[in-house]
Amino acid sequence: MALMLPVLLQNNAAEGDPSAGSPNMMFWMIGIFFIFWFFMIRPQMKEQKKRRLMLSELKKNDRVMTNGGMYGQIVAIDDSEVTLKVDDSNNVRIKFSRSAISGMAGQAEVVAEKK
Repeated sequence: MALMLPVLLQNNAAEGDPSAGSPNMMFWMIGIFFIFWFFMIRPQMKEQKKRRLMLSELKKNDRVMTNGGMYGQIVAIDDSEVTLKVDDSNNVRIKFSRSAISGMAGQAEVVAEKK
């Protein structure tokens, strides 16, 4: 679409139509892009930044929830994997990718209550 803008402006100028409104069209397109960025892209970038920060601050003994909804306590953690203890009585431990952690257990419950 951005590649077509100079062509459209050029065609309107070649026709000699003074009411073509080429500058107005340019301002509208810039305005629409700004609105799209402000309401769609910017909030998504903020959420991604918060998620990266949360994943980098994970430590042993934190209670977390996975993307699948499983709660557990971190018993081992490295750069790419997290081992969760999900059952105390049988000492069940499951390895997950670090990116499979969706949030801290306490924070996930607060978010669910707000909705």
